[in-house]
Amino acid sequence: MKLKFRKTAGYRLMSLLVIGTLTMTSFGTVQATSTSTSYQEEAVSSKTTKAKISSRLMKQFQQDDQVTFLIKMKEQTNTQNVAKEAVIKAKKQKLTAAKTQYTKRSAVVSELRATSEKTQEALLTYLQKEQKKKQVKEIHSYYIVNGLAVTGTKEVMEKVAAFPEVDQVLPNETRQIHRPVDLKTKQKKQMKAVGGVEWNISQVHAPEAWALGYDGTGTVVASIDTGVEWDHPALKEKYRGFDPAHPNEPTHEFNWYDATTGSEAPYDDLEHGTHVTGTMVGSEPDGKNQIGVAPGAKWIAVKAFSEDGGTDADLLDAGEWILAPKDEAGNPHPEKAPDVVNNSWGGGPGLDDWYKDVVNTWRAADIFPEFSAGNTDLFNPGGEGSIANPANYQEVFATGATDQDNKLGSFSLQGPSPYGGMKPDIAAPGVNIRSSIPGKGYEDGWNGTSMAGPHVSAVVALLRQAQSDLSVEEIEQILIDTAKPLTDQQFPESPNNGYGAGLVDAREAITALTDGIGMIEGQVTNEDVHLDDMKITDQALTQKDKAVHPHKKPANIKELKKEKNLAGPSIKALPMKAEISVLESGKSTYTDEATGRYQLPHSAGKFTVKAEAYGFESRTQTVHISSNKTAEANFALQPLKKRTISGTIANETTGEKIKDATVYLVEDAKIKPVKTNESGEFSLEALSGVYTVKVFAKGFKGYSFTADVTEKPVGKNIQLEPFIGFAGEIGYDDGTAENARAFYDPGNGWAVKFSLEKGKKQAQLTGGLFRFWSSE
Repeated sequence: MKLKFRKTAGYRLMSLLVIGTLTMTSFGTVQATSTSTSYQEEAVSSKTTKAKISSRLMKQFQQDDQVTFLIKMKEQTNTQNVAKEAVIKAKKQKLTAAKTQYTKRSAVVSELRATSEKTQEALLTYLQKEQKKKQVKEIHSYYIVNGLAVTGTKEVMEKVAAFPEVDQVLPNETRQIHRPVDLKTKQKKQMKAVGGVEWNISQVHAPEAWALGYDGTGTVVASIDTGVEWDHPALKEKYRGFDPAHPNEPTHEFNWYDATTGSEAPYDDLEHGTHVTGTMVGSEPDGKNQIGVAPGAKWIAVKAFSEDGGTDADLLDAGEWILAPKDEAGNPHPEKAPDVVNNSWGGGPGLDDWYKDVVNTWRAADIFPEFSAGNTDLFNPGGEGSIANPANYQEVFATGATDQDNKLGSFSLQGPSPYGGMKPDIAAPGVNIRSSIPGKGYEDGWNGTSMAGPHVSAVVALLRQAQSDLSVEEIEQILIDTAKPLTDQQFPESPNNGYGAGLVDAREAITALTDGIGMIEGQVTNEDVHLDDMKITDQALTQKDKAVHPHKKPANIKELKKEKNLAGPSIKALPMKAEISVLESGKSTYTDEATGRYQLPHSAGKFTVKAEAYGFESRTQTVHISSNKTAEANFALQPLKKRTISGTIANETTGEKIKDATVYLVEDAKIKPVKTNESGEFSLEALSGVYTVKVFAKGFKGYSFTADVTEKPVGKNIQLEPFIGFAGEIGYDDGTAENARAFYDPGNGWAVKFSLEKGKKQAQLTGGLFRFWSSE
């Protein structure tokens, strides 16, 4: 192949160095290949590319011209490390539990998004060009796992695999809901509910937990399933989008996502998800049909399964939404994440890491990952080591199924895990379960680990109500330590690979956290808004009005006064979702979003109680708690002020302003990243506080700085250092001064641009390691 050099300021020096390199092999060599060698190099390149492509995917292209495939990038964010670093920073700033959790979740989301945006840029540019040529039909980018789902031709797929930043190209597999099992003659006769409470709810001692004051109030459970009938009488008022003022006009934003068809409103065409959600939170307002373990909790849901199952692409989409539910514009909101996500689905047994990054990211964000162990079927007869994937991951909490006699369901898949260790982790009732189904009805006789899993997810909600800042690891340990050991002839010792640690016990789990000595209770509201043009802005008032009337168009102060005929000086305070924590002990709980009320059992003594919520100033007060007495602590929180972080971004070498550089806040992922304009200017609004601001732009090294906008706005002029490519990439000398810096700075490198011989489509440059300067 022919080498073409481009002239720069250092051209003469380059020429001498190249001549020296070509003649002195001790410094390295550039090999100009012959035609035969070129064929060999093409074979090597082709082999490397093919190694990235799944053989199952290649077979799919034998039947279809365009196929959906998944692309996994080499660079993946270590979310566990990101979370740990965020906690360390939070401790240094002495942030409370609530702010620490939000900071941690935001940091995870922000770093994931930054990694995907930086590393997918070149690939997306190529794919979008091919989309215009009709060679690509659909492109979906993910950040929870740095990758993409693409529907395109075989040629596009192979070219994608050749990108150096691509790690694997995989088929879009289909996973299945753990469908209910028909036990026929083995099934026992339905047991009647006692006092409206189903047998399985009593079996896990949920009513005793309710009697202690724990029904899940203030917590949120989620499911990735077939959907939910949102207006079912046992579920309607438990839906987080439910609005008591407009009971038939719920808010679906942040509360529902359909990864299959994009439906704006919740529905369930397969019954499974409605039955599962009922076991988590179901009960009717009048106390009838107590089918749920945590009837005080709210539910949200993602539909990722249709009649044919759920594709990997849809399940990745679902997992990303769970991490930070998105608004209508697609922006993530970590503060809307659930406490626990129920997964009653899976694939076959064995090793398959495809969902592990998702699970680890949930854990890093303090979202508890519950998975059902799976049921026997035509392809999986059960027995030792049969537990389904991803339930067999060490990183998930897997649930097996038991019957009314606490015996293992004949269909319940068993451990050990192929990743090592005991599985499942715990057991719960999963035989002959009665719960809600679409059509606003109920049905008994459902059997499966899908029916068992939601019991455990709901107990997690009870624990998070008792102490909201419990980590996933702490919850796992409590559940295991308080489970009722179960054994049988096959599994004579506990724990074991059938029942795990034993039957989940809501009462014992709650008792492990609380001693019931005393109680703090109260209400948190949004501070009164005074109707005085001198004291309140139009924006603040319309925000208040929107909270009371979510379907009303914003009005200014004058219009609002006239419309409401307001004579008094203020509007009634609004209840709000907040976290209450005791600073001395670290115990915490959530308020109920609808009423703003909370209860927190605590030992006797004098303590400092703090209330905090996203976007509001935190407030504290001292309480005196006596044995078997209740202390009251009410809070009215004031919205935080917003301040601007702005500046310009320029090339450190040339001084030229940089367009389209991305600027984002690590600690608040709710604030959308911004890009610089033609003049290199950026500006974003942040709530009063201290932030890590990160900047990145194509062709430049990253940059970060701390912005303290507690008291005033921050302005910052930033200079980015240019670089050539990224690790593992070969750049060429394009004649610009900054790329010529490679001659003078250690650690940099350069390469020549070459043209191929006529008729050749590719070749490989096997030499080109130029060592003209020392590492000093």
